[in-house]
Amino acid sequence: MTEYLTSRIPGSGGRIRNQPEDFRVEEIPLYEPCGEGDHLYLTIEKRGLTTYELLRQLAIALNCRERDLGYAGLKDAQAITRQTVSVPLRKPDDVRGLNIPGVEILAATLHRNKLRPGHLAGNHFRIRIHQPEPNSLQRANEVLAFLEETGVPNRFGDQRYGALGHTHRIGRALLRQDYATAVAEIIGDPRAIVHPGWREAAAAYRGGDIPTAIEKLPRHCRPERALLTLLKNGKSPRQAVLAMPRKLLRLYLSAYQSSLFDRLVDMRMTSLNKIWPGDIAFKHANGACLTRRGSKRCSSVTRTA
Repeated sequence: MTEYLTSRIPGSGGRIRNQPEDFRVEEIPLYEPCGEGDHLYLTIEKRGLTTYELLRQLAIALNCRERDLGYAGLKDAQAITRQTVSVPLRKPDDVRGLNIPGVEILAATLHRNKLRPGHLAGNHFRIRIHQPEPNSLQRANEVLAFLEETGVPNRFGDQRYGALGHTHRIGRALLRQDYATAVAEIIGDPRAIVHPGWREAAAAYRGGDIPTAIEKLPRHCRPERALLTLLKNGKSPRQAVLAMPRKLLRLYLSAYQSSLFDRLVDMRMTSLNKIWPGDIAFKHANGACLTRRGSKRCSSVTRTA
């Protein structure tokens, strides 16, 4: 169970994310498109789609390769999110009238370069809390004041690890070149799967019945179906896994990195105001970075995240 820095402070209570409208995310661009160039920057509002599914559908609609599309960051499916996507060699008129369910194009402007991961200044979040407890606003302000003074443990959190909470385990298996375990993790544990078809497919795979697993997989499980089809056709687990889209393999490895970071944050919860040997401290006033060497702790500092 995750330990929170504010666990001893009464929270606001209530429930979040009952519906997509309860969680809104908007990218803050690192720069604005200049109005000319070979890449069309689309400002998109989406609902009920992952960023990867958005890219797939855009590539089909605009008749271009999915890998040529650019994006700055991944956004939740169960939310209303706004983000920018770049499309090469297209003009604003090319996207007028596009009809993709769950997608609205808000703006289309030309720019000179492809959008890359990390090309954003941050994200703006708006979260609706249902049925909060009495005095919830005062409680929330007390929590915020504490975090403002102490700093925020900047975990990646559960949403980084996929719907089954397992993408980091896939990444660990990849790093260890344990491809059989990677396949099992990608298909998923039936006990953790809510979707009935997917659950049946996972159970069939665990029982050694790959054809039935392929048949039972829901339509949205395209990478999983391709993986199992390769296994059915005689490919080894290594060949089947490495044939998956590169972006997914990178995502799995990145999730494992994130899990290691989150574990380190959890280990440091009782000493967030200390600089330990090997730490790099960032001085926000002037951007200086300081490295602590040796076996003794540094003096207390205020940390921000």
